[in-house]
Amino acid sequence: MLMNRGRHLYLKVIAKNLLLFIIAVLILDYLAVLGYIHAHAYNAEGKVESFDKVKLMKEHLRTVYYYFTHLTEKNRSGRALYSYILKSLILVLFAEVFILILGLYLGLRAGYNGGWTDRMLSVLAPVFSAIPPWFIAVVLLYTLYWKMSMLPVDFEGYLRRAIMEGNSTALAYVLGLILPALTLVLAMVWEYAFNVRNLIKFESNESHVLYDRARGLPEGRIKRKLLRIALPAFMTFTTYNFLEILMSVFVVEVIFNVHGIGWILAYSFRLGHSVQGVSYYYNSYGVFFAAFVMLLFYFVNAVVMESIYLHLDPRIGREGRA
Repeated sequence: MLMNRGRHLYLKVIAKNLLLFIIAVLILDYLAVLGYIHAHAYNAEGKVESFDKVKLMKEHLRTVYYYFTHLTEKNRSGRALYSYILKSLILVLFAEVFILILGLYLGLRAGYNGGWTDRMLSVLAPVFSAIPPWFIAVVLLYTLYWKMSMLPVDFEGYLRRAIMEGNSTALAYVLGLILPALTLVLAMVWEYAFNVRNLIKFESNESHVLYDRARGLPEGRIKRKLLRIALPAFMTFTTYNFLEILMSVFVVEVIFNVHGIGWILAYSFRLGHSVQGVSYYYNSYGVFFAAFVMLLFYFVNAVVMESIYLHLDPRIGREGRA
């Protein structure tokens, strides 16, 4: 009975997020079409051309389908399309794993023990919430690259040299992504940790925790219990803030020359110079493809995080137990 209910809840999570995914894709497809129409609205005679919006939306969807069925096909620069998605995915996973680990550790320590960790988070969380990730990227560029020459800053150039010299590609990926990942972690870990700290502080004053302390339970055991209680709410917070991580990843990719989905998005918006003056380039297919992949990442993240929430929350599926 409980197993069937649990399976039903998991399917409900997938169905809900799939529906949201489809709705968001259609909305972004329509917006991309409007941008295409605006960029190509006038013909050579200066007259406004008419466009079939539904037809253009179908063309965008067919193009994305073609891209995903030809992921190994190389473009003019000799890169396969899957490599762009892979680089963004690796960077997202790097950032989120370290944010989760450090955020949980710092938040649990600050919320339960207080002291200098609590004071540090209370100061750094609002400060870094107001600082954009690109500014942190510039600071890291100045200190770790220009001043100290410790880490590579041009990811594609570093990866290309590693391949030409016969060095390990996996090691080049790791070393090349340290600065981008460090930028994202420094920009976002404090807010995550501060939310965990607030959850832990609230739960620390509950009667069951006071009872455990009165029983003389070890501090480590009480902390693990508090972490189990706070983790589901933290997973929910992570789910709805994942888009913020994605958007920051796209910006960081441009700064550190990581040819991922963010680089495709930036390449789809360009200013150029022509005999008429400054011209604006807008590739609606590239924009929609980048948005589609971003939503796909978010869909997978939401399903995984909400499934973990169902698994961790002791109240789920146990309402009818007597």
